[in-house]
Order: sequence, then C-alpha cells, then structure tokens
Amino acid sequence: TSTGVLNPLAEISKIVHNNGALLMADCITSAGGDLVEMDKWGIDFFISGSQKCYGLPPGLAFIAFSEKAEDVMRNRNLNQDFYSDLIMSSDVNLGITPFTPPVGLIYGLQETLSIILEEGMEKRIARHRKMGMLYRNAMTNLGLELFAQEGYRSNTVTTTKVPDNVNPNTLSKSALELGIMIAGGQGSMKGKIFRVGHMNMVGPRELLTIVGVIEIALKQAGASIQLGDGVRIIQEGLIGK
Repeated sequence: TSTGVLNPLAEISKIVHNNGALLMADCITSAGGDLVEMDKWGIDFFISGSQKCYGLPPGLAFIAFSEKAEDVMRNRNLNQDFYSDLIMSSDVNLGITPFTPPVGLIYGLQETLSIILEEGMEKRIARHRKMGMLYRNAMTNLGLELFAQEGYRSNTVTTTKVPDNVNPNTLSKSALELGIMIAGGQGSMKGKIFRVGHMNMVGPRELLTIVGVIEIALKQAGASIQLGDGVRIIQEGLIGK
C-alpha cells in the first residue's frame, strides 16, 4: 500500500517454489479491486484486510492458505503461540471462533460482499483499472512523476513523487482543508511521495473532486502547475477522447 507497487506474483511464485519455499502474499490493497488468483499463481498464504477495497473499517483480517502450507503448519516441530495459531483459527467447521468476533464488522462484510457480487468481479476490476489509469494520466499531465515503474503500478492506490519545490506538509494540509486526505510516504520515502487511494466505491465523481483538490493543494504548496490540466484529462477520458 505504501509504495503503490503491484508485484508480479505469478513470476515471483515460480522463483519461490523452485527454491522449495512457500509464498506469502500481501493482498491487502489488491483483493476486492484487482485480479488475485491464489490457486493459479501458487499463493500459499493469502492475507487481506477489511479496510481497503472491501470498504469497511479496519478490524477484520482475511487469511487463506494452500493445502501445502497447511501440511507444513500441522507437521512442523514448533510450539505455536496461541494468538497466532492459524490451524486453530481455521477450524471453523466446529461452529465456534477462537476469540470474540467483531459481529458488527462481520454483518458489514456480508453487505459489502453483496455489493461486490452485484457489480460482478470482472466489471469491478475493470472499473478499478480505469480509475487508476485516469488518475495516473491526470498526475503525469500536471507534470508530476509517478513513483512506481510502468507495468508495476497498482490500480487501487497511486504514489506520486512530491516536486522538489513543494512542501509536503503544506500539500497535505491544503488538501485536508478542502476535505481530501492524502497520505505521505513512510520510512525513507517520508516527504518524498504522496499517496491517493482510488478504490472501492471511488468513481468518476470522486476522482474529479480528488484531482481538483490536489491541483489547488499543489498550487498552494508552490508547484508550478496549470490548474485544470489534471481534471481535463479525466474529463476527456470519461467521454472517450
């Protein structure tokens, strides 16, 4: 999430398995908004969360593992910590949960999954890819540089490099004053990039608003951009130009 990079899991999986290891995939930002094929790609541990493409508050973690991974966990000679015992947690056929479940979030998940199924995963993935493309095109038309390399860019969140003459704190503060929260980089990338999520229910209306606000915030933070250049690209993309 913090880098906006979409890793080539199918290729990585081949390397991992050719070396006798198991593949654990962080699909927190991709699952529910982009293509994730656990069996086809050979993912042994799938991890996702409720707070991204599922559109729920944080609090639910989704974990799936392959038969090979389960066999390794069941047969290893290691005393497993109680709170991270996936085998115990996976025995849902017993009709009980290992801990007190977040019932409200589970009901919310039931509703959001119904919304996802109603839209259809194929259409949902296509929508996320289009919104991602439009947002990236808007940023580059403003003269900004994207952080992730071509071919490895997420369709649910985009990271953009902060221009050299722009104060990142002023950028985020100005956007927040107009009702849009943009996240910064983490670790060594702090102050160097900013992140925008265009996932779940974000559509053309929201994207136009987000980019319009970012343009104003960039201008107030000292960027040499032309107001409207980003919004115009999205408008043209929506009408098929």
